[in-house]
Amino acid sequence: MMKRYFQILAVVCSIALGYYDLNAQIISTAKPLKDTVTIGDIVQVELYAKVPTSADCKGVNFSNFGELQNLSYLLDSLQYDAKADLEILDYGKWAFNDFDQMISLDKIELTTESGFVSFRNTIKIAIYNHGQFKIPGITIVADSTAKVIQTQPALLTVLLPSRVAQSDSLSINPIKDIIAEQKTWVDYLWIGWIIAGILALWLVWKWVKNRRKKVIQPLINNPQAHETALKGLQQLKVDKIWLEGKHKSFQTQLTDIMRQYIHERYSISAPKMTSSQILSALKKTGISKELMHEMDEILDIADLVKFAEAEPGIDIHAQFLDRAIDFVHQTKAVN
Repeated sequence: MMKRYFQILAVVCSIALGYYDLNAQIISTAKPLKDTVTIGDIVQVELYAKVPTSADCKGVNFSNFGELQNLSYLLDSLQYDAKADLEILDYGKWAFNDFDQMISLDKIELTTESGFVSFRNTIKIAIYNHGQFKIPGITIVADSTAKVIQTQPALLTVLLPSRVAQSDSLSINPIKDIIAEQKTWVDYLWIGWIIAGILALWLVWKWVKNRRKKVIQPLINNPQAHETALKGLQQLKVDKIWLEGKHKSFQTQLTDIMRQYIHERYSISAPKMTSSQILSALKKTGISKELMHEMDEILDIADLVKFAEAEPGIDIHAQFLDRAIDFVHQTKAVN
């Protein structure tokens, strides 16, 4: 009877101790949402932790992630790295930027129930070397008497891109050659701009050249040109053919003498020019405005008589003859 009593007491004590031990346990798990990825792929990891209130939990950190072992290294130390080159890209709901920096519980959204506090979070990681890695739960910073229990760590396989299995949850399409895009007229537009630029430069050059080009062809200047002109004009004055009604003939001879004089005196090809061209060329010689006005009127009257059949008064012919003689005297070359 006594023996049975001690057996019952042992069972009760065992249950009590087990219950106490269970309530002192901390559970921390991590679950990747993919089991196989390629180097550098983004992997979401769901974190879960359950901590008894008696454990006096201070906070959590990611120190377990900083030294993640590569299980493949144990099989082939030449081909694989010993540790994971891991980066946490997104800490989810937690403001965090350091593996070893502790996040205090007051910064974590907690759920309290039956003597436990629990929390969940989803982070994003990437591993930049290949192999097989156990993804651990986060580190719980708590009373040292509390016992941390982690469920079986999930395995994450990281493969080189060319070795991704087609049956995996993440498959990569084979690399294809770059497809050359068919060229259109837009691709050759730069040639048109070059041609347009060259054409514009040529047109500017032609314009400048024409601006500089003299309309008047340089001819030999004759210092005695006035003598020939005065001799011809004096002969017209003696003949007085306008008194015979030969108005057109007189004006033609007068302007021919003046055109030849301008030609020989100023190297202007006046015999081949119109009246306006002669005046424009004379303007460049530097003669006075008064003399320019004299020649303008002489040429205008002559054009009216020759081309418009005008018949000016008799005194007009004599007057313009004297004005022509005066023009020669004032513009003759000085030795």
